[in-house]
Amino acid sequence: MLPAAEGLAARQEAEAFQPLLLVFKAGEQHERSRAVIAMGALGDSRVLEELLPLVESANELEPEDAELVPDIVEALGRMLPKLEESVATKVRDLVENLAREGGRDLRIRALRGLRFAGDERSRAFLAAIAADTLEVSDIRVAAIEEIGALASGDSETVLADIVREGAPRTAYAALEALKKSLPEDSARTQLMALRSADRNLSQPAASFLSWFGEVDTLMDQLSSVTDQGTVSY
Repeated sequence: MLPAAEGLAARQEAEAFQPLLLVFKAGEQHERSRAVIAMGALGDSRVLEELLPLVESANELEPEDAELVPDIVEALGRMLPKLEESVATKVRDLVENLAREGGRDLRIRALRGLRFAGDERSRAFLAAIAADTLEVSDIRVAAIEEIGALASGDSETVLADIVREGAPRTAYAALEALKKSLPEDSARTQLMALRSADRNLSQPAASFLSWFGEVDTLMDQLSSVTDQGTVSY
């Protein structure tokens, strides 16, 4: 029943609601987790009366229900584009608040839910977390990876700035996200890596461009690199 309901939910078929709700209430724990995510994909607002109280009273739950809270937070993010505006506002406020101030796992799952929401506000929220140099590394990397999963050229500027910043974990994650966002333009991605303060990114980029880049473009970009010491051949 669960795989069939998951398939229906992915196609936004309302018939998925009742079997998913049944699994959520009476299934095995791993099945309940899958049902929650599928309910997020379905986006039927009727499930909110089941999910929201669990998030709002997370500290008072039985262990089995508490274990589902990160799944629920992600599911709430996934639901956002399908909810009526008045309901979506309340849910979005909750998810964004957890993305900023929750525990590590809740923050990461909230960010993932916002990525699945995929709207302009959610993309901007992810970009703000990714760009915040005062944020903890794990959370920045999570936000960057979700931006990469969106594979949108709209995120090029914020990712390029993070690569240039050169903090090893975030710069590497941002470069990988850029590769997903610009899959057909390796030279452009490597030119961004060339400007990185992290030599582990700038040196391979210089080697790549010296072999595969257009000479005129490469020389023009090299002239704008602030620290020529980061470039090797």
